[in-house]
Amino acid sequence: LLRFAKDTDARQPKVMVVAPLSGHFSTLLRGTVETLLADHEVYVTDWANARDVPLSAGSFGVDDYVDYLIRFLEAIGPGAHILAVCQPCV
Repeated sequence: LLRFAKDTDARQPKVMVVAPLSGHFSTLLRGTVETLLADHEVYVTDWANARDVPLSAGSFGVDDYVDYLIRFLEAIGPGAHILAVCQPCV
């Protein structure tokens, strides 16, 4: 989970952008993140590329995916919004 730092003390709404798992990289969301940064505290999931994860690491199913998102939201804190981008493999 990445948090984008900003030079402001103002409280802003928190938003977690959930990047695709379908072979895309979170860098494809650059424009979306830039727009949100104007008036939000932005967090982005930065998933490991499945090609780089050995089979010996075990399975990663929908339940695992949801568990990660829940833990990320708990780390961000109450009141966070979620923006999921293109989740065709879920």
